[in-house]
Amino acid sequence: MCKKAVSLILSVLFILVSITVSGCSPSKQIDKASLAETVAVDSGENGLSYIFFLLNSNDKPNVVSIEANSFEEACKKARKSYIPELSLSKFELFAVNEKIYAECLQKDLTYIAKNSEISPVSYFTLCDKNTLSGMKKNSKYLESIKEYINLLKKNNKDVSINCLSVFNKIYENNNLIIDVSYITSDEELKAEKGEIYIKNWEK
Repeated sequence: MCKKAVSLILSVLFILVSITVSGCSPSKQIDKASLAETVAVDSGENGLSYIFFLLNSNDKPNVVSIEANSFEEACKKARKSYIPELSLSKFELFAVNEKIYAECLQKDLTYIAKNSEISPVSYFTLCDKNTLSGMKKNSKYLESIKEYINLLKKNNKDVSINCLSVFNKIYENNNLIIDVSYITSDEELKAEKGEIYIKNWEK
């Protein structure tokens, strides 16, 4: 009886250790699926649509779209109804449709800059509709976009490529136009210099 008991205990311990080492426990999968690496802002049916791209190992992105008036509100809605364990600790890219940046950029960058959970040096870019569509279809798009942003910066030192830099320039009285990265996609991705006009924005 003692040998059987010891054997049973060892078997259970082996299974527990194997699960822990392999990273296949349900809790770890849930945590991974709650990490937002990228957030994109587009026009929605009733206003703004915040698109959360969650960490995953598949070619097709894991995407959750939430209509809200701001990034802050979208995060609250996500945690309440869609992604209860949402984490922004791995947040790397904030992409905004060029057509609607004036509706969201100032309040959203303020939220990013003041939220200790989010890295203020996360990449920022304007983009077109085609780029947003590509991001939803292929996970490799996201890595390519960051590579193009860095390449653009090397060739254009005056271009702001992170959220903190754009945030700071918005609140500098002498800057009415900010040079930022702009990603377009017809048949292939391209990085160009874009402009944000901040005239008449609240300071």
